[in-house]
Amino acid sequence: LNAIIFMAVIAGMTFILFLLFKWGCYKVIYGYMGFAMLNIFFFFTGALVIQILRLIGLHVDLFSLAFLLFNFSVLGILSLFFMPVPLLLKQCYTVWVGICVAYIFTHIPEWTSWMLLVIMALYDLAAVLMPGGPLKVITQPLSSSSSAGSCT
Repeated sequence: LNAIIFMAVIAGMTFILFLLFKWGCYKVIYGYMGFAMLNIFFFFTGALVIQILRLIGLHVDLFSLAFLLFNFSVLGILSLFFMPVPLLLKQCYTVWVGICVAYIFTHIPEWTSWMLLVIMALYDLAAVLMPGGPLKVITQPLSSSSSAGSCT
């Protein structure tokens, strides 16, 4: 049941993002993505750092940790969405997002994790490969415009 609820939320958010994309509300999409990345970079990174600091027995005051997390978050958001930065930095932040998401999945039951894996794989296949799938509809104009400008 947890996996079905989780996938319903993902499907709903995909549909909302699809509608925003179709209506040209790119600033809203950037705002949402920035807010989501801020949560991942600040809160989930903070939870991971606090656990690691407790594990090794190191103490850091709240203001210093919040300052470091804020700077890490702002740099991550700017480097992923707005600023031209070295590719390695973008790749490191992208890997970090994957680590944080994997950390979140360690806190749910194993059965739910496996069901989510199967349901998400099927959902991704449907969203990309179905003729009316939201990701296919979004990526089709992008791929046709990039191939139209190429010299063959």
